[in-house]
Amino acid sequence: MKRYDVIVIGAGPAGLMSAIYCKSSSTLVLEKMPSPGIKLLISGSNQCNITHDGSVDGFYRRYGRADNFVKYTLKNFSNKDLISFFESRGIQFTVTDHGKIFPRSSRSKDILDAIIDECRNRLVTLAVGEPVKTVEPMPSGGFHCTTAYNNYRCKYLVIATGGKSYPKTGSSGDGYRLAQSLGHSIVTPKPALAPVIAEDYDLAGLAGVSLQDKTVSLWRGNKKIASEQGSILLTHTGLSGPCILNISRYAQHGDILRIDLAGSACLSFTQFKDILSKSNNLQISTVLRNMNIPRQLACAIVTKAGVQPSQQVNSIKKDMRRQVYELVGGLPFTVKSTGGFDEAIVTAGGVERTEITARTMQSKLNPNLFFAGEIIDVDGDEGGYNLQFAFSSGMLAGSSISNLLSNEKNCRAE
Repeated sequence: MKRYDVIVIGAGPAGLMSAIYCKSSSTLVLEKMPSPGIKLLISGSNQCNITHDGSVDGFYRRYGRADNFVKYTLKNFSNKDLISFFESRGIQFTVTDHGKIFPRSSRSKDILDAIIDECRNRLVTLAVGEPVKTVEPMPSGGFHCTTAYNNYRCKYLVIATGGKSYPKTGSSGDGYRLAQSLGHSIVTPKPALAPVIAEDYDLAGLAGVSLQDKTVSLWRGNKKIASEQGSILLTHTGLSGPCILNISRYAQHGDILRIDLAGSACLSFTQFKDILSKSNNLQISTVLRNMNIPRQLACAIVTKAGVQPSQQVNSIKKDMRRQVYELVGGLPFTVKSTGGFDEAIVTAGGVERTEITARTMQSKLNPNLFFAGEIIDVDGDEGGYNLQFAFSSGMLAGSSISNLLSNEKNCRAE
């Protein structure tokens, strides 16, 4: 039976960073897939939106209810620290107008190669094609890991297997089973950052139409649950785009999504009537297009209100003007469901946060067990926030283990 100081389960960004920062040549990374970092390679359309620009203090609210849990992790290893880590290894970056940060080469492989190279430099052992079947705590405080082919023992264990999104990349939820076998609770996993499928959807013919800088609100009954601002994409079955992906984590069947198409152009029905009164001889669809609403959608909206797109404003009755205004101010879509795990960028749910020490990523149930990345009940907005947490939590888990190993060494020396 092979013995190691540390075993890391999962060779994604969180697992590989854990292995690097353990700073122990007696570290083994076990990966079920035939090669490491498969999901990382496809992230950001194969370009790897690694993190986001700006102060890390602005990151916390991007993680919903996990905002307090992620604070120390992100401060300890911020977006600036992450960029510096890769820049010192020869990778340059570019920032988009929306603040997303990509490698200048637009190659996610460059990011993965840099991490793997660093693992080699640290003499980390990487075993691929070796799925972990069971993990069992030992009386000595370590763990016995059984894979499809081997048995291993370790003093410290990191579970960084990811969630359930994009299961073809290896994220099939194996880590939840392992965590539960060690006594941890699992918040029910569900797709996050997923498109929304709408009930009775009648805009399939507009698939591909995009809306820029619009506000979407999510309603459950008469209560507003959440709101987001950004770009939206109409699809064959409903809605997608960054704004929709971010709000999808809160959506349930039967909720109503309302898109404010007018924004600051008209805040009240009185203002809308003023706009119309100044456009009496224009077609109603033209008026909406002047409010930055795409032509096809403008035509669809007025048709929903019982008005012909070519109809001049001065011929539209008051009640129909009111209907057009209500659609412009909050075009409604009833949520049927969100996309499944094969479409979701990340997974919401996972190992219960209250069972993990936020300053170390250490299990509160077993001091020799650590977690990192998407397996934890943390999911962030679209735009690099989830990869940032994966790298940061991996670094923190590894550093925490490194400190423990160093303390043990010092005690033996004394």
